Parts: sequence; structure tokens; C-alpha cells
Amino acid sequence: CIRDRYEIETNFSRSKNCDATTATYTPIDDTTVSVYNTCVRNDGSGKTREINGKAYSIDSTNARLKVQFFPFLTANYYVADLDPDYKWALVVTPERNYAWILSRETTLASSIVEKLHSELKTIGIDPSGMRRTKHFDTCLLYT
Repeated sequence: CIRDRYEIETNFSRSKNCDATTATYTPIDDTTVSVYNTCVRNDGSGKTREINGKAYSIDSTNARLKVQFFPFLTANYYVADLDPDYKWALVVTPERNYAWILSRETTLASSIVEKLHSELKTIGIDPSGMRRTKHFDTCLLYT
């Protein structure tokens, strides 16, 4: 079971009720990707939550994105840091109120997490509010 990105940590308040959060990105064209986010509710029900959307590049670097989940719900996201081999990414909102550490694996070396926490401090986000996302074998849930 392979997901495009696993959420390692976030301070996004709506994520506190979810574990095993993943995002799958599928290219549509040179500037647009399909976004499919899933998680497993951590209320004991085992139910999954999902949302589909589209992400549009809003600059020539493709590091600034506008994501549309519903016609009335769009949000901007910035890729603040990115591994040269695309193994992990640090994504933030332009207002610097939310952040996500994403990885191609369900875990990320603590040295990298510490580096990204330092980057968060530099851009004005308190890393102490980041919550580690629990992951477990969810492959059976998505088949």
C-alpha cells in the first residue's frame, strides 16, 4: 500500500481527530494536480474521512499553490522547504497559522523533524504546537 505523502506532524486543528492522514497527488496538467486527502477517525469508529480537490500553481516555482476542495472553499499553501529528492516537504499557509510536515514514508528521522521545526521558528510558527500523526497499517482500509 503506497500513498503519495504521509502527514508526519501538523498544527491544523481539524487534524486532531484523525490518524493515518495521507495525501495522494495526481498530475492533471503542467500546473494542476488532483488532491485526495484521507484519514482514519481516532474516535474508535475506524471510519475514514476523505476529501478531493485540485491544486493550482500560482507562481512559476510551483511552490505556491491554491487548493480548491469545494467551489466555496479554497486555500493557499506554500512549500516552505522541500527535500531535493522529494522525500519530505514542509507546507505552510501564507498567514503562518498552519503547517504540515509530509513524507513519502510513515516516519521521518528526528534530525529532519528538528531541522523543519527550526525552519518553522524562522518563519514565525511555533513548532511546540505541532502534533505527531499516528500511522498504522491502513492498507486494508483503502482496498
